[in-house]
Amino acid sequence: MQVLPLASSHLVDTLEVCALCGASIEGDRRSGSMMKAESHATRTTLFHLALGLVILGAAFLAWTTKSLSRSAQLWPFVALWLGMAAAYHSMNSQKKFRVLFPAITLALVALVVLVALFARLHLRDYWPLFVIAAGLGLSLSGWFSYHRLNAGYLVPSLAFILLGCIFLIFSFGFSSMSFRMFISRWWPTLFLAAGIILFVLYFLMKALGPVAKKGGDGQ
Repeated sequence: MQVLPLASSHLVDTLEVCALCGASIEGDRRSGSMMKAESHATRTTLFHLALGLVILGAAFLAWTTKSLSRSAQLWPFVALWLGMAAAYHSMNSQKKFRVLFPAITLALVALVVLVALFARLHLRDYWPLFVIAAGLGLSLSGWFSYHRLNAGYLVPSLAFILLGCIFLIFSFGFSSMSFRMFISRWWPTLFLAAGIILFVLYFLMKALGPVAKKGGDGQ
C-alpha cells in the first residue's frame, strides 16, 4: 500500500525537476537573446558614431581648407551619411532590396558629386557617372542580398555601367562625333545590344540557377 504514495512522490519530484530544467533553459535562451540584442545595439551605435565623425570631420576639413567655396556645397556629405546609414540598416533587415539599392545608389551619387565639386567639374560633363553609380548600386545590392553573383542583378547593372561609359565619351568630348550624329547612325545597335544582354541574362540564369536570399525574402 505504501508503494503508490512513494511512486507518486517520485513522480512529483521528477516533474518538479523537469519544470525547473525547462525554466532554466528558457531563462538561458532569454538571456542569450538579450545579450545578442545588446551586442547588436552596441555595434549599431559604434557604426553610426564612427560614420558621423568621419563625415563630419571631412565636411569641416573641406570648409576650413576652402576646398568647397560655399556652405550649400556641403549637402553631399549629408546625402552620403543618409545613404550609408540606410544601407547599414537594410543589410541588417530581412527585406533588404527595398532600401538597399536606393541607399547604396544615394551614397555613390553623393561621392560622385563630392569628387566633381573638388575637381571643379560641370554637371553637363559628369552626369553619366550617375548612370554608372546606379549600375554599381544595383550590382552591390544584389551581392549583399544573395551573397553571390546573381544574373538578375549583374546583367542590368553591367548594362547601366556600359551605357554610362558611352555617355561619358561624349560628355567629356573624347569623340569628335556628336552624340546626336552617333544616335542617328548607330541607333540599330541598341537592338543588338538589348538582344545580346537578354541572351547573356538567359545563359547566366541557366548556369547559376535560382537562389534564395539569405536572411529572408527581400522583394
